[in-house]
Amino acid sequence: KKKMATLFGRRAVAQRTGTLTLAIGGSWWLGKHFAALEETKAPKKPGIYQSAGFDPSAVEDVSKILSNARSVNDLHELKAEAIRDQSTQREKAAEFKKAAQELARQAREAKRHEDAKTRDARRQHEEARSQYRSLLAKERTVAAQRLDQALKDGEEGLVAEHEKKLDAIRRETAEYEANLRRQIDAAYIKAKATWTARTERSSQDLKLSELKERGKATRDAAIEAIQESFSTLGNGVKTLLSDEKRCIALCAVCTAGALGIFAARHATRIAANYVQARLARPALVRETSRGYGIATTGLLPNALANLVSRVEFMTDIAVLSPHTRGGESGTRDAFATALLQGTAFEPNLEAQLLRVAASAANTRHHRAPFRHALLHGPPGTGKTMYAKRLAACAGMDYAIASGGDVAPLGRDAVTEIHKLFDWAATSPRGLLLLIDEAEAFARSRSLQPKLSEDARNALNAFLYRTGTPNSHVLVLFATNAPELFDQAVLDRIDDVVAFPYPALAERLRIIKYDLSQFSVLNDAHARNLLFEENDPHRAATANDQATDPDQAWSTPSLYERIFKGKRPIKLVQLDSTLQAQHLQRAAERTEGLSGREITKLVVAWRAAAYAADPLHSKLDPEIVEKITTLQIEQTKIKRKWYQEALLQDATLPTSFSSSSTTPDDTSDKVEDDKGPSLALS
Repeated sequence: KKKMATLFGRRAVAQRTGTLTLAIGGSWWLGKHFAALEETKAPKKPGIYQSAGFDPSAVEDVSKILSNARSVNDLHELKAEAIRDQSTQREKAAEFKKAAQELARQAREAKRHEDAKTRDARRQHEEARSQYRSLLAKERTVAAQRLDQALKDGEEGLVAEHEKKLDAIRRETAEYEANLRRQIDAAYIKAKATWTARTERSSQDLKLSELKERGKATRDAAIEAIQESFSTLGNGVKTLLSDEKRCIALCAVCTAGALGIFAARHATRIAANYVQARLARPALVRETSRGYGIATTGLLPNALANLVSRVEFMTDIAVLSPHTRGGESGTRDAFATALLQGTAFEPNLEAQLLRVAASAANTRHHRAPFRHALLHGPPGTGKTMYAKRLAACAGMDYAIASGGDVAPLGRDAVTEIHKLFDWAATSPRGLLLLIDEAEAFARSRSLQPKLSEDARNALNAFLYRTGTPNSHVLVLFATNAPELFDQAVLDRIDDVVAFPYPALAERLRIIKYDLSQFSVLNDAHARNLLFEENDPHRAATANDQATDPDQAWSTPSLYERIFKGKRPIKLVQLDSTLQAQHLQRAAERTEGLSGREITKLVVAWRAAAYAADPLHSKLDPEIVEKITTLQIEQTKIKRKWYQEALLQDATLPTSFSSSSTTPDDTSDKVEDDKGPSLALS
C-alpha cells in the first residue's frame, strides 16, 4: 500500500507539472504572436469596448508582459514547484510509514492487552474457584456439624436428606468446574488460533523472500563451482597436452593398468577353476568320505595327506589290507573280519567278495591299474554297504554318485562328469567311485533310438574317462537291471558280482545280528539265543551291559556324543519264552526278502515291544509272529504293485511308454521278479 501510494503521488505531480508547463508555454507563444501582429497591422477603430465603457488597457498590458516574459525563468519556477511537490510526497510517505508502524505497535499493544485480559480472567476464575471452594468447605463444615448434631439427637431422616443435599452440591460443583474448564479451553484455543493466523500472514512474505534469496545463492554457488571445475579441468588437460613426456607417461600407466586388470582377471579365473577342481565336491557326488578337503588335495606330502585323510575311518573300521606283514592266516582272517563284519552272505559270494577286495587292496598298494566291477542284484542286498567296506579295507576314499542325477543336468552333464573324474584323481589314496542306479544313464543306446543328444554326450564322456586303465579311480557299478547296460559300458567291467536274496541261514544270521544290536545281553538266555557256540560274545559276563534290565540303555562314547550326535538308546529285553525255533520260523517265512527288508522287520519288532510295554520293553513270541505276518503282507502288496506297473508299461505303445525297454526285456524282468513274490505267498 505504501508503494502504491507513493507511485500514485509521483504520477499526479508529474501530470500537474506537465500541464502547468504546457499552459505557460502556450500563453507565452500566443502573446508573442499577437504582439507581432499588432506591430504590423494598422490601429483599429474604437470597437464595442469603448462604446460599452470598458477599458481594455489593463488586459493588453498583461498580454504584453506575458509576451515579453522570458521562458527560462518560467521553467525554473516550474522546476522549483516540482521539487516542492516531491518533498511534499516524501513527507507524506514518511507519515504513511509512521502510521504503519503505529498500527503495528497498536496491534502488539492489543495482543498484550488481550493476554493481560486472559491472565486477569484466569486469575479471577481461580479467585472465584478458591472463594467457592472455601464457601463449600464452610458449608460442608456447617453441614457436618449439623449432621453430628442430628446424629446426637437421633434424627436419621435429616441425615439422609443432608447426604442428598451434599451429593447435589458435589454434582453441581463438578458440572460448574467442567463447564468453566471447557469455556477457558475454548477461549484459549480461539485466541491461539487467531494469533497464529495473524503471525503466519505477517511472516509469509518474509519466508518467501528468504526462500528466493536462498535458492538464488545456491544456484549461483553451483554455477560458480561448475565453472571452476571445468576451468581447472581444461587447464589440466591443456597443460598435459602441452607436455610430451607427461602424455607418454600417462599412456604407459593406462596401458599397464589395463594389462594388469586383464591378467588379474584371467589369473583369478584359472586359480578358481584349480581350487574348485581340487577342493569343491562335484555336483554328482551325493556322499563321500573325503571330509578333509585340503589334506586330500595333493598340496601336502603324501604321508601327511594320507594320515589326515584316514582320521574319519579310525572310529569306524580298522584299515586292514592283505599285504600286512605277519602270519598269512591271521592277516586273511583280520581282513575278512573287517570286510564282512555284521554281514550275512552265502559262502561262495563271501569268497568272491574277499577276492575282489584283496585285489583292490593289492592293486592300490602296488599302484597298479584298478579293475572295475559290476555289483548287480535286487535292492537292499548289501551292494552299497560292501562298496563302503571295500574302500575302508583297501585304504581308499569313496564317493557315491547316482545315475539318475546325470539326465537332469542336461548340457552340463559332460562338464560335471569331467569334474567328477578330475576331483577323484586328486585323492592321494585313490578313490572308489560307486555309481548307484547306473542303468539310468548307462542304458544301451540300441534300446533307446530317441536318446537325447545331451544324454548321448554324457555317456560318451563317461566312456572316454573310463576307457583307459588308471591307478586313481576304481569304478563300481550298482544296478538291479544289468541287462540294460550299454555294450561299451559292459566292456569296461572286469568283475561281475551277483548279490542274490539271502538264503535261510543268512536270513537267520541277519535276524540274530540285528537283535543283538538293541537287546539286553546281560543274561545267558539272550546270549545263547543270539550267538553261536564258538562266538566270543556268548561267554560275556553280565558286567558288559546294564545290571537292571528295566533300565537298560546303550551308552555311546564321548566321541560319538560330540561328533556324531548319538544319544542313549533304550534296549529291548528278550522274553524267556522267546526260543530259537521262533527265530527259525521267522527266517523261514521271510524267504524272498532282502537284507534291508529283514532289518526293517527286526526294527518293527523293537517298535512293537516299545509300544506294548514302554517300561520293560519285552519282546515275546506273540509280537514276533504278529509283526512278521503284517510285514510280509505289506511286502506282498508292494511287489504286486510293482508287477502291475511293469505289465502296464509292457502293454503301452513304444512312443507313449515311460521306459525305454522293449516288451521282451520287460517280460523277462517280470518273470525274474515273480520268484520272490511266489515265495512270499
